[in-house]
Amino acid sequence: MNSTKIQFSREELALMTEAEWILTKNTIIRKAQEMFGLLHQDMHRMINQSSIPIEVKETNAKISRGENYQGLPFVILDYPRLFNKNDTFAIRILFWWAHYFTVTLHLKGKYKNDFLPAVMRNLPQFIENNFYVGVSDDEWIHALEEKAYMPLREIEMKDVKTKLNQQGFLKLTAKIGLIEINQVDEKILNLVQKILMALET
Repeated sequence: MNSTKIQFSREELALMTEAEWILTKNTIIRKAQEMFGLLHQDMHRMINQSSIPIEVKETNAKISRGENYQGLPFVILDYPRLFNKNDTFAIRILFWWAHYFTVTLHLKGKYKNDFLPAVMRNLPQFIENNFYVGVSDDEWIHALEEKAYMPLREIEMKDVKTKLNQQGFLKLTAKIGLIEINQVDEKILNLVQKILMALET
């Protein structure tokens, strides 16, 4: 028999003998998924009325969930979502347990090249709406950590433009606090609309 014995704390024992908290957590995740399903319907109408490329408009939404982004549950809505080896055009909505919601514009390849002039021209709109810019070389970091994102309003405009020009991808992200949960759908749609307007060429 292995001499190493796993010990459980009192707090861990209390949680494993209590069902209500995990059932409540499951309900919250289910509601987040349902909310994202409804958001997709509204976003579909907005995107169809926009001038983004037809191949992007024709992509299907994807709602996914997981239990372990930095140890915590999450729900994601990707729509529109065009990902391939060289090119990306996506708007990602993230609910991250114990943290926040985010709305992210993610462009790479030809879509970054095509829309960068419009993004540059409309940077004041992104600043006004408290967007962050991705500054990491890893385009798949979602946590708004200092090493990966910086608030646009805290960076000199020329430095932002230099970064966006040099980086192989573009990520602009806005955050919504969990305390705003009962207005979060409206706030998400407003941010998506701001993004689509800023991409008008």
